[in-house]
Amino acid sequence: MQKMKLIVAVLWSVFAASGAFDLFGESEKFSDLPSLIPVNFGPNYNHDAVSRSIASWKPGSGRNIWELSGLREGDIMDSADKGRNVIIDPKNNWPNNTMVYRLMSGMTSKEKMVVKEAMELIMQGSCMKFRPYRHGDRDYVYIQYNDTGCWSLVGRQGGAQPVNLQRDACFIPGPVAHELLHAAGFEHQHSAPDRDDYVYINYTNIEEADYDQFEKLSANEYSEMGVGYDYDSLMHYSRSAFSKNGEDTIIPYEDVEIGQQEYVSDKDYRKLNVKYNCFYDADDDSGAHHSEWHHEGTGGSSPHNSEHGNTGHNNGNNHAGGNANGGILTNMFG
Repeated sequence: MQKMKLIVAVLWSVFAASGAFDLFGESEKFSDLPSLIPVNFGPNYNHDAVSRSIASWKPGSGRNIWELSGLREGDIMDSADKGRNVIIDPKNNWPNNTMVYRLMSGMTSKEKMVVKEAMELIMQGSCMKFRPYRHGDRDYVYIQYNDTGCWSLVGRQGGAQPVNLQRDACFIPGPVAHELLHAAGFEHQHSAPDRDDYVYINYTNIEEADYDQFEKLSANEYSEMGVGYDYDSLMHYSRSAFSKNGEDTIIPYEDVEIGQQEYVSDKDYRKLNVKYNCFYDADDDSGAHHSEWHHEGTGGSSPHNSEHGNTGHNNGNNHAGGNANGGILTNMFG
């Protein structure tokens, strides 16, 4: 694993130096301020209270930082114009499985490094790519730090859509990757239509005003992409999400941990690749590393087109992708 990380780091530095993937500057060259799509905090949103809650969060507290952002399910921002998204619609996918991004001016080098690490987490086991904003790009995520909370809209909205990372709080690789996966089209795992087959929601530990944070989505809004429920997902709530007394609100029916916020899971990768109609193709079965990602079409996949759902990217042997064969890097920088 350490060797793989070193290889990725070296390749990142080489390509960054060549200008092929300028995470640290290209998207900041432009002096014009973006006209962001309008978002809806809601009439009772308390910026001060949320900001304090986010700022005081500590790792190991038993809750995910994004759960504290005061929005739908914690960190899901809805468009003021469009409302809630239908995430299985391929129109919400990023064309050519490439998310265009622009960094807010004034971001520190340390903050940029965290964003880079979050993008790496997503790219390690998927065909998803990230490209800096270029003049004339219409649709892109604008990664900002000047608002309250850690949050994102779900899926491509059309136009400049904000991803907010509250300064001195949200710049952590796992949580940033979580927000970018929202932007890629992922909802939270616990809102899956079949979640009651996998977890028990203990409403006795939840304030009645927060019951709606545990609503299930319909099959028209949510798809598991033929992969199935994932306790290990980076998109899963923690056990004590929205707890009024510190006790468990989400109890798995299996003896597993939920709510990890450090890595993109194997099933997360597989769902992302099915959603974007990508599959992993090896030249042979000898174990030689000559494989690469393939993408079919330009707009992503239908949730019903899941014949390539099992990407086989790492045979489930680790959480970070573990694929150092160069196929992903070809798509990143090609």
